[in-house]
Amino acid sequence: MPGYQGAPVFYDNWVARDINGTALENAPFEGVFHQPESSTRFQRHLPVQVQSCWNGIAILDPAPIYATPHVRFRMARLTEGECSASECSLIGNDYWSAGYGRIIMVPRVKLAYDKVRRLEYSRLCRHVAGFRHAEHAERLH
Repeated sequence: MPGYQGAPVFYDNWVARDINGTALENAPFEGVFHQPESSTRFQRHLPVQVQSCWNGIAILDPAPIYATPHVRFRMARLTEGECSASECSLIGNDYWSAGYGRIIMVPRVKLAYDKVRRLEYSRLCRHVAGFRHAEHAERLH
């Protein structure tokens, strides 16, 4: 296929961290996790608890957003010594700090950034029930 680069890879390793805080690999799916138990669950398409994950879709419990102090999307507090990070990573950290550390990655939910990769991935991976693309959103409303 034009533009196709080989086996699908886990893309958003800028934000995603395993339960120990180790960055996930930008690799084909069998090489994403370093932590053995998480890797096994991921390979079996079972939910995996992680320190943070965004990867195109997230469902958040709104309670920490309304509680005091409020959890918000924010920039890193560099002047306070916090490392530079994505706002999607920082909100995960803030959820953990607020006592909402049950962040789960669901391997059966996969997103593609374009139609070519979506079609190729759906051909390669029969365990995925279906895909939605922006072109279908209009039909759903």
